[in-house]
Amino acid sequence: MKDAFLQVQRREDSYHQTETMVDLCQQFIQKKLPEEFEMSRIDQIDLLKKSATYFKEKEEFKMEEFAEEVLGHPDAVDAFREYRDHYRNEYKLDVPDEFEISNPAFKKGRNSSRASSNSTATSTYTYMATGN
Repeated sequence: MKDAFLQVQRREDSYHQTETMVDLCQQFIQKKLPEEFEMSRIDQIDLLKKSATYFKEKEEFKMEEFAEEVLGHPDAVDAFREYRDHYRNEYKLDVPDEFEISNPAFKKGRNSSRASSNSTATSTYTYMATGN
């Protein structure tokens, strides 16, 4: 009942939008893509690296641009859109098609990936994104 009393809601600003999209992208590449397409761990790592580069180099996230630059293949792009819609509904989050990228949120996403070393792809994502 406390939650209903406080009516706590997540702020929908560029920080949280970036944080949400980074998480969504990582989950999609690590979990959903391998279920639907034949893909090696090296392919996954390459996509994670492309995703990290996109967030690192761009000032604004644009869904269509991200899908074409990072995923490329039309079937993967369609699967990503479907996954985003599923993610929106499952987590009750707004995931807009365009928003300003928050560098602190992207860096936080990278740092939280370091803490979770259960996945080779996640560890490599951190390694590739930081260049260390």
